[in-house]
Amino acid sequence: MPDRLQSDGDAGKFIRESSSSSTRFPPIRIGSDGKWYLGDSAFNKPAMVKLLVSRLRRQGNKYYLQEDRWRLPIVVDDLPLQIVALARQPDNSVQLHTSEGECLSVGAAHRLALSRLATTAHV
Repeated sequence: MPDRLQSDGDAGKFIRESSSSSTRFPPIRIGSDGKWYLGDSAFNKPAMVKLLVSRLRRQGNKYYLQEDRWRLPIVVDDLPLQIVALARQPDNSVQLHTSEGECLSVGAAHRLALSRLATTAHV
């Protein structure tokens, strides 16, 4: 099913169907290598991953794919996005490029806040 996703509507349908109790898909996971997986199978189409990234939301320390009123929890091994390049702009902002091809601007108008997530030690 995931490799057949071609459009925004297909991504929404996948999220709705995966969220319903009658349909069971393996969990979606973003590996520490930055690749997206359905169970043990990697998503192989960059356009499909880009669609899913556009639906990615965070609440607290949990990540979801959001479609209207449907929410599909996903597992994130490390971080959901990887910055692969950056460039300083003439206005002193910084342009960040993700592994999914997204371009983000960080500067006075769009600030970046860094923090360390609390971890729990297991004894």
